[in-house]
Amino acid sequence: MENLRSIPGVQVVQPLRFFDLYHRPVQCDLVVHPAQGWAIATEPPKAGCRGFHEGAENLAAKICLDYDIAPAALVLLAHYVYAGKDCYFLYRFVHGDHDLFGGITFIGGYRKPLDPAQVARLRQQLMAGGKPGPEMIAIQNPIQALRRSARLFL
Repeated sequence: MENLRSIPGVQVVQPLRFFDLYHRPVQCDLVVHPAQGWAIATEPPKAGCRGFHEGAENLAAKICLDYDIAPAALVLLAHYVYAGKDCYFLYRFVHGDHDLFGGITFIGGYRKPLDPAQVARLRQQLMAGGKPGPEMIAIQNPIQALRRSARLFL
């Protein structure tokens, strides 16, 4: 998605530094469109086991705070390169909102893989100036979250 950097309104941060859930420093490269509410985080090639996956909740909160994106509007994609192959995942969270301390808290993060056809459609949509559809928003419907949780325990 290198060509997304040419879209008006896109900001690129290399690297974006933050902390994972265990308060260890991690980083990623970020392409973000604050006005449209979407961000693509790319794991650096040498991240190893300290990639940003264990800090997705903190990453989402940092993006929302730094770029003034409402938690309920955030679309967050993860980009990894494994063995020369690009992989994209859509991040979902059970909850995300402003907290009592002036920050933002996300909980219950997980990744949903995107197939190459979905990635191609999304790229085309973004390059045409569109934004991701509501089905890609990071905060999922609470009913879906309950169903997903029930499947995990049954």
